[in-house]
Amino acid sequence: MKCPHCGHHKAKEVLECKDSRCPQDKIREAMMHEPIGKLLTGKDLLVAKVTDTLDQVIELFRTKEKNCLLVYEENNLVGILSNRDLLLRAAGKYKDLSKVHVGAVMTSVPEHVKADTPMAYVVNKMSMGGFRHLPVLREDGMPISILTVQDVLRYIANLLRSPAK
Repeated sequence: MKCPHCGHHKAKEVLECKDSRCPQDKIREAMMHEPIGKLLTGKDLLVAKVTDTLDQVIELFRTKEKNCLLVYEENNLVGILSNRDLLLRAAGKYKDLSKVHVGAVMTSVPEHVKADTPMAYVVNKMSMGGFRHLPVLREDGMPISILTVQDVLRYIANLLRSPAK
């Protein structure tokens, strides 16, 4: 029987490939043991205040080419706002977005993780919660980055392209 991931021959009763170069092994090891901090660049991080207006946020999304930001009030994470929130909670409901505050449409008290959290835990949290974005915070609650599903997939794709160790 051949491993579906690398083509290495294995016995029928063996479920896992024993070839150390198998991509399945690389992915499993990374997901179970690598901290999410390996994926973070901080480039995705945008922060707003509850009192900022939606027209300000939309302009920020447009100029920075981003689609999500964290909402802080007095150094505490109080919400997250994505383009999806804007579409579902604001589009067509308000005539003047300069009079609508972020606090009116944000997702309050979002789930978050720390940089040392294993990737498998983070992916499970995103999957079970239906999250496209997940804030990554320092121990003191200050933001480090916003993790996306694309970040995880990009990391896995790079693992598959890199030579075996």
